[in-house]
Amino acid sequence: MSARLPDKVYSWFLVLTFGAFLYAPLVATAYNLAHDPETGREAKRAPAPRWGWSRAELSKLPGVAKWYFEDRYGLKKTLRYLHGLVMVRGLETSASAAVVLGRNDWLFLASENVLDYQRGARPLSDSAIEHWLRERENRRTWLAERGVSYALLIPPNTHTIYPEHLPLDLAPPGTTRLEQVVSASARIAPRLRLIDVRATLLRHKPEAHLYFKHDTHWNAVAGWLATQDVASALGLPALPGPLLPIQSRTTRGGDLARLLGLERAYVEADDWPAQPLPALTTEDGRPLTLSLTDVVYPDRYVVLNPAGRSTALVFRDSFGEALVPWVSALFAKTIWIGSAGFSEKVVVEEEPDFVIEQVVERKLMLLDKDTGTSP
Repeated sequence: MSARLPDKVYSWFLVLTFGAFLYAPLVATAYNLAHDPETGREAKRAPAPRWGWSRAELSKLPGVAKWYFEDRYGLKKTLRYLHGLVMVRGLETSASAAVVLGRNDWLFLASENVLDYQRGARPLSDSAIEHWLRERENRRTWLAERGVSYALLIPPNTHTIYPEHLPLDLAPPGTTRLEQVVSASARIAPRLRLIDVRATLLRHKPEAHLYFKHDTHWNAVAGWLATQDVASALGLPALPGPLLPIQSRTTRGGDLARLLGLERAYVEADDWPAQPLPALTTEDGRPLTLSLTDVVYPDRYVVLNPAGRSTALVFRDSFGEALVPWVSALFAKTIWIGSAGFSEKVVVEEEPDFVIEQVVERKLMLLDKDTGTSP
């Protein structure tokens, strides 16, 4: 009897261990132990399913329950972290189809057709380029008739500014759609203020980090440099500076690291210009807060500057986050719109003096190569 006791103990140990691994995620899901209040993404996560007896509520229940389970599955981050460690650290292979492992510890976005973009695949036709530029020229004309100045800013992809860190089979790049558009703009829309900041960024690249190594976005230094080009294009005074010496902080991995499940494993530099942050507030009087990595932003965001003049309306994507403190310093009131892009209705409602349309370079891959229209 006593000789068999260790076998029983071992068997029960295996059963209990297996049960713990099997049921722990379910318990964590039931008690919502996977919440992450440290990031702005928590508010946008799947809500708990609500039971109802109406036909409409019952028809929605399977989809809502599936979304909740996939988004809040207990221990999901821990399991993804372990998977990421095995794949990336152990096998040196990306744990996500949306991320390419670059050289020198860099990560690059692989989704949104950005790798085809980098290779110069699927170039725009001449008619598509003309259609896209004339559409922006029409916006400029419409705004000018109402006394509003317009500028178009296209932040470059990380791949464009740091191609030396890409895998060898992705560099050097071919002719990109941005190069096509910039080359044609002087001929098709000569009055359009198309702000191409590539030369500015490349000139200052030896002085500081301009993009995050483990996130898709540029940083505060790049935002500051781009804002100087915006001010010049709009005929406004430049930011007082100085840029140097760079103020370096550290931050954990951003959205690319999160896609690998390794946001806790990556730490990198978060560089800022020497110029102190301007004394800006939100519309309700709160101090300005920013999150430059793994960016989450509202559909409408108003920044007030007591030292400024005039009003600006900025149609933005996530790259606008690093512009917020610097561009907002150029105006008394800056309205940041992050929903559906340029809107005449919003312009009429907000009555700005300046309109800035900001769209990241990779979004040009969403244009039809023959018509220049978005899908």
